[in-house]
Amino acid sequence: MRAQLKRRMAEGELTAAEVILSPRWEIESMPIAEVLVSQRNWGGERCRGFLSGLRMPETKRIGSMTARQRLAAAATLTRIQVVNEQPDGTPSEQSAAEARQRTA
Repeated sequence: MRAQLKRRMAEGELTAAEVILSPRWEIESMPIAEVLVSQRNWGGERCRGFLSGLRMPETKRIGSMTARQRLAAAATLTRIQVVNEQPDGTPSEQSAAEARQRTA
């Protein structure tokens, strides 16, 4: 089930924000970093930069996150996703570079 979630995120069917906010039991033991790097164009460095902005360790398990931490992570991820899209819904390379700098 976890592999399927990660595949769906990589294909763009699911967002990391949706997974973080999901009440599914399968994700409770997943580290936040595992969810983040499952997204397209996210690697270890971008993940570390994002999490340092939230003051959260990479090993933090989704099930141990407070509701406030989940909402903060999901809101920030959603904001990054909106910035990265052009009006027609396609990714913007310039916006992606700007978002990476903001999360670093």
